[in-house]
Amino acid sequence: ILDIPEGTVMSRLHRGRRALRHLLVDVATDRGYLRGERAA
Repeated sequence: ILDIPEGTVMSRLHRGRRALRHLLVDVATDRGYLRGERAA
């Protein structure tokens, strides 16, 4: 469909998931769902 290498797509998905995980850990820690600095 798109003329983009598969590796580029996989890399961007990985980076996006990692960024989302960090944001969610920050929110969860602020709200008291997680303890400590970073759980991920």
